[in-house]
Amino acid sequence: MCARVEERKLPVPTPHAAPVRPQSAQDVDAAMKRMDAQHSTTFYSWIKSEANISYVCAYKRGLFDSALRTDPHTLAVVLQWLTADWSVASVAELLLKLFYSLRIESRQFARVLIAATKEWDHSRKEDLVNVLLIGESAVAAARFVKHFTDGIDAADEDGSAKHPHGYMPVDPWSEVEIVELVRSTAMVLRWSETFLIEFLCEYAGLTFYDPLEKAAVVASVYAEYDKLSDSPQANAERKQRTESKPSRMSSAETLVDETSRADSECDVGGDTRVPAARRFRTHRDSVTFAMHILGRMLLQAQEEARMNALAERLLQSVSLKCSLPLA
Repeated sequence: MCARVEERKLPVPTPHAAPVRPQSAQDVDAAMKRMDAQHSTTFYSWIKSEANISYVCAYKRGLFDSALRTDPHTLAVVLQWLTADWSVASVAELLLKLFYSLRIESRQFARVLIAATKEWDHSRKEDLVNVLLIGESAVAAARFVKHFTDGIDAADEDGSAKHPHGYMPVDPWSEVEIVELVRSTAMVLRWSETFLIEFLCEYAGLTFYDPLEKAAVVASVYAEYDKLSDSPQANAERKQRTESKPSRMSSAETLVDETSRADSECDVGGDTRVPAARRFRTHRDSVTFAMHILGRMLLQAQEEARMNALAERLLQSVSLKCSLPLA
């Protein structure tokens, strides 16, 4: 009698659901909690801890690099979720360590920063900029501020129009917000007069596209400072300092400055384009003067953009009329 062999039915594997692309920081939060519940892990609390920044940057950096290349939108919402409750110093440390291969003044780094801080208020963004720009040159600071405040346009070559999973559009900063950001950073980091002049000239070069207008704006920056040096008040103060003979009690070694640290006399530095005499009594005066120049520069750039847009529309209208068939 033949033994009856029963067929063993193998279990049919259940297909895993495709990962859902997160649309917001809330989606990331729910996914991380669900993963911990399914696998009995505590990865959520580990990666959210500011104490583990160095480990995250060392061992998970490849994931962030991959997302930067293939899915900037997901990178943005993950960074928003990860840093939601962090201090400004910790956010700066994470971004600098994760993306150290990107120059801080590069447009790509600015895009990461814009996307990660999209939901922040301007005050907190200013605090972050103050930390990121410590020790940076005037040229790097000007480029960083320009790219960071430009926002993200969906039609940009690196934006959402080109990449199916690109960054979400973010509006540019207003002229008032830009001036306030630079003013705050200049006060906190105590930018010298020389630094401010270099910053304004570099920012002008990034703001104006016409070479002649760009050169004219840069020349006007130096002219504004030269006018201060030749003013009657500056000449009188220069003459008084030259003629006065400091006593032992009023010498530089013993003189006590009664002004606050924020209002102490600013250092002109090594600017060879202007006289070496100090043109401002306090650092606050120096920054205020530079912000007036920056404000006028931004308004001039705004007017130039408006005129260029009108000229473009006029050319399009003329081109359309020329292409119409004759009656």
